[in-house]
Amino acid sequence: QLMEDLWPPSGGQTWRLIAQAVDDGRVAFNRACVHLEPWQVVSYTLSVAFLTLWLRRIMKSDRPMTQRIRAAVFSAVRNIPWVKAQISEEMEKARKDLEETIHESDRKKEFYKFLPERGLPPDAIISEAELYEAMSEYTFYDGRVSGVMYTDYDEEHRKLLEKIFTMFAYSNPLHPDLFPGCRKMEAEIVRIVCSLLHGGSPSCGTSLQVVLKASFSPVWY
Repeated sequence: QLMEDLWPPSGGQTWRLIAQAVDDGRVAFNRACVHLEPWQVVSYTLSVAFLTLWLRRIMKSDRPMTQRIRAAVFSAVRNIPWVKAQISEEMEKARKDLEETIHESDRKKEFYKFLPERGLPPDAIISEAELYEAMSEYTFYDGRVSGVMYTDYDEEHRKLLEKIFTMFAYSNPLHPDLFPGCRKMEAEIVRIVCSLLHGGSPSCGTSLQVVLKASFSPVWY
């Protein structure tokens, strides 16, 4: 009946043969699965679907096939309950070791998580900052630490930085009409860096312009 509904007698003989084969296959498949319960049919269907998706994900990877299979096997092994528990235990040990290493200089081990209800007096803030400064066990002044400070320590230079920061602590270069001097200094610093990197007159330096030029560089060049 299904064959006659899809392809009436006026249709081609080839399509009728195809429809007959499909219908015979349907009947044979139903007969083979007649002993299965509904939950089994659903379970097998989901298993095949997940297996297909898993194979598809592996096949779409850019890595070699051996690496794909190895990664899939390792992932399956990691999900075994006792293996997963062992990994979690080792990760917890590593986390504790890392935490102790990072905070070994912090004797109080207390952290500010919220703003105080009332502001602290200057003496209290300075005292807290001195405690933080005392956490440093190594000094870079004697040159025994590499890759920490990229300039030689100079007391006169430190005093100069303090003076300049005091002069421009309350300024905002985003408002050049109110702080033209701060805006000029920022522009000069950007231009100096561009010159150090051999940037020509079209080069720019800050915020959105750099992002835009980096985005369009493949198109322009």
